Amino acid sequence: RIEHDADVEVYPTEDQRVFATAARTPLRAWHDHGRDVLPLLSRHDDRFWSAMPRSPGTREPVRRSMTCEFAVQPEADSVTLVMQVQNTAWGAHIQYAFFSLYGSAFPAFYEQCTHDRTARDEMYDVMRREGMLTVSLWNGSTWQYAGCIWETGLSTWRAVAMRLDVSSAPPGPLRLRFEGPAGIWMLGYVGIDEDREEDLVIQRIEALTVESIVDGANPDVIRHEDGRRLRLDTGEEATITFAVPDTEVTPGRSITWILESSGYYRMTVPADQPPQTELIARILREPGAFAGWSDAKFWQNLERRYASGGSRIPEGLRSLHEFSY
Repeated sequence: RIEHDADVEVYPTEDQRVFATAARTPLRAWHDHGRDVLPLLSRHDDRFWSAMPRSPGTREPVRRSMTCEFAVQPEADSVTLVMQVQNTAWGAHIQYAFFSLYGSAFPAFYEQCTHDRTARDEMYDVMRREGMLTVSLWNGSTWQYAGCIWETGLSTWRAVAMRLDVSSAPPGPLRLRFEGPAGIWMLGYVGIDEDREEDLVIQRIEALTVESIVDGANPDVIRHEDGRRLRLDTGEEATITFAVPDTEVTPGRSITWILESSGYYRMTVPADQPPQTELIARILREPGAFAGWSDAKFWQNLERRYASGGSRIPEGLRSLHEFSY
């Protein structure tokens, strides 16, 4: 429960901080083929921008991008970037397909990443480089890496903030580039705000009850990060209740609710196939290899779907550069 001034919005960061912002939308926004996408990013609505996987035989970049320009104060050396992002169903499919490449070697790979810090960090770096949404700053001569957004899931939009150091940006509008593998990310809103000190009153409310048929389902398990987990297998669920305080809101103030959680999931992949070691090694080693592989898999999947209905992929679909709604 976060109480804040009524004229700001509250956004969480990936490192568990909370920022209050009165964000400004971009002056301009365009994707890597030059089309204006500002109307897709300027409002909190159901519209979004997402790059279309490149069709076979084209010379599209393997990672796709969208660029925004923002007005900033001349003396600003840092800003708060806010976004609404979501992953696509294709993103979930291709992630599963990648880990399925390990086949019978997946359990050993998983245990190695669990217990070997070096192996885990190496996989983290590859996933960040290949699959995540990266943010880069134009410093006047080149694009400078500024941060990334980790996978957010496909069930709902996620609001997230990121503090950016913009001291290296040239005078004039601030230019930011958002880049990721095509067909995996949806970007629904983008804005920035100068850093501000806000009077935030944060109250963390612990779980009151946990109702589930699984073993160990009690609130003590999920109240603290102490290594204990509530484990849910496919098809299982838990209902968590909170004792929400009934308090008056001060005039001129508002309340924002944020659900805070931690945990992980473990994939179950087919273990009856040998690992595709050469393809795995190429994806891990070559920048952009994952995006290229994902694009090829996307069109193969689409061709099978059209063929099963006795038709072919429309040529107009092959020429699209983006999904946008």
